[in-house]
Amino acid sequence: MTVSRRQFLDGLQTICAVEFMRACVGTKAYAASLATNIDRWRIEWESLARDFRGDGLTLSQWRAAIEELNNRVPMADLLKLVDFETIQRRLLAFGPGEHSQRTYLPSISDVPRPFRSTIFSVSAGAQVAPHAHNNQVTAHLLIRGQLHTRTFERRHDIEGTITVVPERDALLGVGTTVAMSSERENVHWLIAQKEPAFSFQISAGTPQSLSMPEVNRAQPGGRVYLDLRGKPERDGAIRARVIGPRESQLIYGA
Repeated sequence: MTVSRRQFLDGLQTICAVEFMRACVGTKAYAASLATNIDRWRIEWESLARDFRGDGLTLSQWRAAIEELNNRVPMADLLKLVDFETIQRRLLAFGPGEHSQRTYLPSISDVPRPFRSTIFSVSAGAQVAPHAHNNQVTAHLLIRGQLHTRTFERRHDIEGTITVVPERDALLGVGTTVAMSSERENVHWLIAQKEPAFSFQISAGTPQSLSMPEVNRAQPGGRVYLDLRGKPERDGAIRARVIGPRESQLIYGA
């Protein structure tokens, strides 16, 4: 079954709102008034999930839809409904660096959890080291703090090396979205500023028909870490060496 663009946006909006609330509220659970929204969401979610797995959306359509969706999320209302201070303390208690709290979507008949959702934190001054993703779509909606965001187009893979071209270099604040796919801005590098940054992340593996050959395999967790210190070529392209998580930590402190 194929859903319209409007149905897709409405479904994703409900997914974002409900999963954000579930992550932040935790064991305090939902207010009773949210039950109807959850039931409505379950119906919309099944249609959306089936369409995504059934190749009803291109990667470009997914990216455009998630960015439009995030622009319409009522951030202030969401933060009023959740115990955000508690989740913030919980993640920051892990210490410097990046941390996350995974949330799980309810299982749906014959659809194996096509989307994953996470609350993500980066402590003040810490960074998410540059990395690519293989055959995955991801969107970070910034909900607290600022992130110096660098993104790169993934131009070419050979074993041990990925050639990238700089795309975005900006300081992003609350309400902005960093989205990536195999087609656009596949590599990203995020640095928190003077205060911790928090984002709400939705990610999913791409359908088989849209998948690309995996010349460089991802590390556990889905990342392909890169060393971007190479000298750019005349067109700005960088031949980035593929590295492991330990070397990435040594270089970037992440």
